Amino acid sequence: MRIFERQSGWKLSLQSLGHYWQRVLALILATLLILSLQQLGWGEALENQLYSSFFHWRGALPLDQSVAIVEVDQASLRQLQMSPWSRSLYRQLVDRLGEANPAVIALDQLFEGVDPEDLELATAIAQQRVVLAQAWKSSQPLLTSPTLTQAATALGHIEQTADPDGLVRSVTATVNHLPALGLAAIQVYATYTGRPIRPVQPQIWLNWENAIQQAAHYSAAEVLQGQLPPQQFRNKIVLVGSTLNRQPTPFDAASPAIYFQATLVSNLLQQDPLIRISRFKAALVLLLLTLVALSGARWHWQQQIWLWVSLGVAWAGLSWLAFRANLWLPVALPLIWLLSVGGLLLLIRFVTTFFELRQNATRYTLMTQGFNEGVWDWDLKTNRFYISPRWKQMIGYSEAALSDQPQEWFDRVHPLDRAALDAAITDYLAGRGSHFEQEYRLRHEDGSYRWMQGRGLAVFKVGKAKRLVGSQVDITAQKQAEEELWRSTFFDRLTELPSWTGFVDHLQQAIDQVQQDAQFRFAILWLDLDQFKLVNHSLGNSLGDRLLVAIAQRLKTFLPASEIVARLGEDEFAVLLRQIQDRDEVIRVAEQIQQELTRPFNLEEHEVFVTVSVGIALSAPYYAEPEHLLRDAGTAMYRAKAMGRASCLVFERSMRTGMLVKLRLESDLRRAIAQGMAQGERQAGESLSSVTDLPVTDLPVADRGFDAEFAELPSTLSNGAHPQVSSAISSSRSDELNLRLEAPPTPSPEQYPELELYYQPIVRLSTGQVTGFEALVRWQHAQQGLLFPSRFISMAEETGLIIPLSWWILRTACRQMSQWRQLFPENAALTMSVNLSSKQFSMTNLAEQIHQILQESQLEPTSLKLELTESMVMENAASVVDMLYQLRALGIRLAIDDFGTGYSSLSYLPRFPLTTLKIDRSFVEKIGDCNDNLEIVRTILALAHNLRMDVVAEGVETEAQATRLREMGCEYGQGFFFYKPLNVEAATQLLAK
Repeated sequence: MRIFERQSGWKLSLQSLGHYWQRVLALILATLLILSLQQLGWGEALENQLYSSFFHWRGALPLDQSVAIVEVDQASLRQLQMSPWSRSLYRQLVDRLGEANPAVIALDQLFEGVDPEDLELATAIAQQRVVLAQAWKSSQPLLTSPTLTQAATALGHIEQTADPDGLVRSVTATVNHLPALGLAAIQVYATYTGRPIRPVQPQIWLNWENAIQQAAHYSAAEVLQGQLPPQQFRNKIVLVGSTLNRQPTPFDAASPAIYFQATLVSNLLQQDPLIRISRFKAALVLLLLTLVALSGARWHWQQQIWLWVSLGVAWAGLSWLAFRANLWLPVALPLIWLLSVGGLLLLIRFVTTFFELRQNATRYTLMTQGFNEGVWDWDLKTNRFYISPRWKQMIGYSEAALSDQPQEWFDRVHPLDRAALDAAITDYLAGRGSHFEQEYRLRHEDGSYRWMQGRGLAVFKVGKAKRLVGSQVDITAQKQAEEELWRSTFFDRLTELPSWTGFVDHLQQAIDQVQQDAQFRFAILWLDLDQFKLVNHSLGNSLGDRLLVAIAQRLKTFLPASEIVARLGEDEFAVLLRQIQDRDEVIRVAEQIQQELTRPFNLEEHEVFVTVSVGIALSAPYYAEPEHLLRDAGTAMYRAKAMGRASCLVFERSMRTGMLVKLRLESDLRRAIAQGMAQGERQAGESLSSVTDLPVTDLPVADRGFDAEFAELPSTLSNGAHPQVSSAISSSRSDELNLRLEAPPTPSPEQYPELELYYQPIVRLSTGQVTGFEALVRWQHAQQGLLFPSRFISMAEETGLIIPLSWWILRTACRQMSQWRQLFPENAALTMSVNLSSKQFSMTNLAEQIHQILQESQLEPTSLKLELTESMVMENAASVVDMLYQLRALGIRLAIDDFGTGYSSLSYLPRFPLTTLKIDRSFVEKIGDCNDNLEIVRTILALAHNLRMDVVAEGVETEAQATRLREMGCEYGQGFFFYKPLNVEAATQLLAK
């Protein structure tokens, strides 16, 4: 009894020790997680994010009524025609504000160096209570003018340290014996008004109160022009600062820096700056809560989840309440700590339980296998054969039904499996194998056969087997599943024809036979039902499936049994013709199949007629892989399909050459677009920084860079063909079967883009003045030289590359026009005309994308004119009105290109918010030869002018054409008579003249 108690005590101690180390492990891992987050800077980032979120959740608070803000903004500077750093400007502000008798004026402007206007400014400062800003560079003060420092009532530093997210959350109360600018203003204010001010901490944590729109602020122009009553500033702290310097706040992404000082002053006046609880104190409280919670480590896992989640919610609530009381209690890391400790404890518990269950499951599996398997024991010396009751039950016999002779086993084995079973046993007993294992069929009592798997080990004595002991398990269900898997792999479920995999297997056998017998020839026919989708959509999938079954049955009935018919895809079949004589025979068989399938199919009450397009590939010694033959047959089929319904075509090697040429051009265009976008991003950064005074960090940055945009370049996908050959089949019809191409690598910065925009001037006919440009793309191909759009635009539309190409053209043209407007401000009325593709026009977020590009390029919307083809607009006139109005609402001008060449529903034309009609060159070039064309042009001009639109005539090539158009009232012309399309340098020189 004592021994039992002692053993039980040790067991209890070990178990308790295990629970103890589980808790210690959870604490160590959670601590490592927190330290890692801190080391990576993520912990501080999370805290700062929650810090900003708390202000949003709390909402805005009013600034103290004793604070007034005067903004030196851009509008005031333009109106007053002064520099933001002008001493004269601030002297006038101090003089005018002094008339209102403010309590103190704080100038958040650093007056560096010595200036001739310092004396006048100092005179104005000396007459008021003014606090000046001070800062240091390399420990040297920047405000060095003794005239100003002596005249100021006080000096205050404006040193700030921003967190990684750019937000300034605190300010040091005193730097180099100078108080912060806001604190200095408060001290002067307290002296003047006698209002008591609470002592401040060495580090003042800002309690951000509201957004810039909610604060009382006035412009410098309003102050100097006397538009404000004096009581707006009387006995107040007036903060004066420029709006050029901006920094983020929890409420605004870019707030003028003067609002930082306003928040500091308001906090000090209302005595509500944040007080940050030390991390040490917070950690102690958190550790105490954790230790208390660890006492429930043995609770049920659901109770533990509630415990740790409740602790997390409680800490979050405590942090929120503390924040409302102007206390900043750490939130993110404590929550991560609590949830990670609780989660790790649960994880450790689950892992421990998992391994325990796994061990139990192993024991259970072994036990159930022992019961489920039939055991047998063959005494080789006496030839006695023991079989367990379970062994007998497997084949439907009772326990006493069979004798103890080996024939009870062997005589029931399927005749086709008997020899293999005998050989396996003999080989094992002869020492050829570590154990006996064999699958065989065993006859059931009802006469059927069941698949069994037998395993066994021999008992050897003096090198000779004495007994063979083993087990037997029923694997019939497994064999049936394997059979089903085999049939589903090699046969089509619907038609019961060989599937793609099965057909490839037959095709491989035929190829092997060609390698062995040079006289053997075969062919494959790839059949594609024409417009099967129309049948499917009109009659339904059920009748569509019945049609496929009927076609399969008719093909099998029509062709000899030696030929292989397979189903390759949804509406595609293949035929393997063996022992053919010549090409003509194959074509004849293909035409007979086409003729056979033209007979109607009666499906319920419907009589359905179908036609097929056939592609033929003939065997040849150079075909080593089935996929190559299928690739070429598919190529021929799609070429035949492109020729029209019920066509038949034999593959020629020239088809592959044409396909590869097209693929190469498509791949080159992808690379050219990628290089163009990458170069455009770099040029945008360089040119913008060279023509603006803003720092690079203040420039607008595109939400989506080149990498993300290039990742969305469409890659043509195979649709309807097996993936093993989809990369090799022609892309003749991109909506049915295209080639998968890998996206080209991102070009290095040294590579010059092949795509280039040319700009053709648009001229005012009355004066000859250039009023705008049309952007035209050119492709300087590395091997083929200069390619015009007619060579690659149609291919881009087929493959979807037109979308990234069009965006690149629009973005590049907008950036170029923005640069020209900045370089030549006297040509502010210039417009850039860009053609819009039909696929772009079908995008629902088109207006948002274009608006983003205008913002990126800093281009006024009125400088952009989008040209749409007549067919794009008129074919879906009712549905495009909203999109046109969205674009027009942005301020963008809209033009109909090549007007008069398509079908126009004039009833819709007045509803479109168009600004321009462009007369097609086909009318302009014959304007002097044909009166009909002259009247058409005259009619278009009258129509456009009646609808308050201007007109651009394209293709003007002679002076007579230009004169006639001008006489008829046409406003603008474009063509070689005026200018050919110019590259950027030539167009820039033209503007410079």
